Amino acid sequence: MRQNANCVLCHYTETQSSPTAKPQVASGPSCESCHGPSSDWRDVHNFYGNGIEDPAKEPAANKTKRLAEARKAGMIWSFMTYDIAANCNECHGLAHPKLGGDVLAKMLDAGHPSEPDFELARYSQGTVRHRFYPPDYGKNAEMSAAELARLFVVGQAAKLVSATAAAAKSSHPKYSGLQKKRAQEARSALQAVADVPEVATLLQQPTPDNARKLADALKNRDVSAKVKALLPAKPSYK
Repeated sequence: MRQNANCVLCHYTETQSSPTAKPQVASGPSCESCHGPSSDWRDVHNFYGNGIEDPAKEPAANKTKRLAEARKAGMIWSFMTYDIAANCNECHGLAHPKLGGDVLAKMLDAGHPSEPDFELARYSQGTVRHRFYPPDYGKNAEMSAAELARLFVVGQAAKLVSATAAAAKSSHPKYSGLQKKRAQEARSALQAVADVPEVATLLQQPTPDNARKLADALKNRDVSAKVKALLPAKPSYK
């Protein structure tokens, strides 16, 4: 698998000893799988101000600048929920945009597993949860009900966008059916928050831009009561 470029996209992390060196497989999925290649933003991410090592003492102006510059350099911050969710759905949904529909269909025919029921909250709040925030950096904090609900909805938005794009790439019955199932599951879940105007727009035009607009619209809204019945139970977290 590690010699196959198609497999490497989802199953491995590559590194380079220099900008001109050939990429080499270094590990399986890693931080970079979700947050993007770090060579361009790592130093910016870790700079809290001249002589400051404790992030709790970082000046507000430096933090604002640091967040913006790291994002510009390619970092996908955890608060960029749609972009994180899109990364997850590319691989778990057997829908990587760098792979053609014929390749993906052949993978499915050859027995590659698929996860049409992949759900972001269930997969992100278990063993891979890493929410170490001030003032207690030693505590891996759980999400509040409102945060979890927003994550769930944005995850469904990303699933819809991913599945719609993937379905359009192939007429292969089995692969197309898989993606249509993913899209329908997402559409059904999004009906729970149909009163949010951005949902209607997304359902009509499932694009990354419309999904990001929905994520932005939810930032200060608590939709936990609306999606409570759809949220995964903690024992099911991965």
